[in-house]
Amino acid sequence: MVKRALLVSAILGIIASALGAYHGYGEILQERDTPKGIVINAFSGIDCPPAGDANCFPAMTILPTTFMVFGTITVIVAGFVLVCTILVIAGKNAGLLLLVASVVLLLAGGGFLPPVLGTVAALVALWANRKPAS
Repeated sequence: MVKRALLVSAILGIIASALGAYHGYGEILQERDTPKGIVINAFSGIDCPPAGDANCFPAMTILPTTFMVFGTITVIVAGFVLVCTILVIAGKNAGLLLLVASVVLLLAGGGFLPPVLGTVAALVALWANRKPAS
């Protein structure tokens, strides 16, 4: 049961890292534009229609800088989420570190779904590595 839980945690962590990095890539493509608030679109900036078929990958950031800078930070944080996931796979008790990295990914512009997936991965890893009750 524990191995399956760690496998689920690893899969969710890898997906969270990949989607977070993809958000960062979209932000980097917007180069020197600056966000108008904390909720942003990773792709197409403010030109993305709020309704319709377009998916502009909504995200949020608390970094008051250009899209290129916090997009780069988002890619780096997504890489850190992947490192934490690898530590979970290697049997290290890195669930708490993965949880913190997921929250930082949310605040850096990694979207909304990737941090949720990373948080679920962290909670599953923490559950799988818990000490049995005596």
